[in-house]
Amino acid sequence: MSDHPELQISFVDDTISLDSGGTVRFGRGGDLVIDAHNRNLHRELGEFVFADGQWWIRNIGSSIPIRLWTSDQGTRSVVMSGNAVPLTAATTTIEFEAGRTQYELTAHLEGAAPVRAAQAPAKGAGTTISARDIPLTPTQLQLIVSLAEPSLKNPGKAISVPPSKEAAARLGWTMTKFNSKLKNVCRKYAELGVRGLSSDDYGRATMDRRHRLVEYCIFNGVVTAHDLEVLDA
Repeated sequence: MSDHPELQISFVDDTISLDSGGTVRFGRGGDLVIDAHNRNLHRELGEFVFADGQWWIRNIGSSIPIRLWTSDQGTRSVVMSGNAVPLTAATTTIEFEAGRTQYELTAHLEGAAPVRAAQAPAKGAGTTISARDIPLTPTQLQLIVSLAEPSLKNPGKAISVPPSKEAAARLGWTMTKFNSKLKNVCRKYAELGVRGLSSDDYGRATMDRRHRLVEYCIFNGVVTAHDLEVLDA
C-alpha cells in the first residue's frame, strides 16, 4: 500500500481514485469526460498529477481558467493556463466555465471508498471555441477594460465594477454611447452562450450584467492588465 494520500476526483456519478503513480486528465475528452458535446470546452482542460511529494492540479488548456475553493481552509484561487497549484485541503472544489455551462468537480484526499472510474469515449471532433476567439472592436475592448480597470489593477481582490457614469467619463463618452456599446458587447457574449448578460437571464439588473461581463472576461483571459493601455489611447 502506498504511503501517499489517495486522491479521489468526483464529477456527478463518476469518481476516479488515484495513488501516487496515477495521472488523470479531464475535459471534453481524456480520462474523465466532463461534457463530450460542448465545443467550448477543451478536450483536455486540466490534469491531476502527483509530484514532489504532493498532489497538484495543472491547467493544460489554452484559455479557460480553473477556479478552486476550499471550505475548510476558506481559500480561493484561480489556475490560469500553464500553471499548477498543490491540493492541500481534505476537499477542494474545482469550477470552470465553457460557453453557457458551468462545471464543478471535487477532489478528496483520503476520502470515501472508490467508485467506478469514468469511461472515456472517443474524443469529440471539431475545434474548441474560446472566449478569446470572439473578435472585439477597439471601442468594445475599451468599454470592457474601463469596467475591469479596478480588478485588473488589483488582481488579488474581489471583482469590483465602477458605476457606468464613471466608466463613461473615463473614456470621454456620453452615457448614450456607453450604454449602446455595453448592450452590444453583452449581446455578443450572450450569443456565445454566456449566462447572466441578457435581461432574460435570472432577471439580472444592469449592475449585475456589468459585474458578470467583467468576471467572465477576466477569468477567460479576454482582458488582462496589459490592456489597460487602451484607456489612454
